[in-house]
Amino acid sequence: MIRRLPTDRQHLVLMLALTFSTGIVDAVGYLGLDRVFTGNMTGNVVILGMAVVGAEDLPVLGPVLALVGFMAG
Repeated sequence: MIRRLPTDRQHLVLMLALTFSTGIVDAVGYLGLDRVFTGNMTGNVVILGMAVVGAEDLPVLGPVLALVGFMAG
């Protein structure tokens, strides 16, 4: 039987997983490309993730535009 986590705990676990995964991507990009930092989207992705899961008073449009512009570039 699977026990369901409370919503607050679920959000915390998801945000920690998102933060960890974006940090790993940054580290692999930095170390794998001879110490060239490939981008600084970690903060925008974390803010966007928090806004999507329902955190109050966080911007969505700004991080989305930054992410789209980064991917287009």
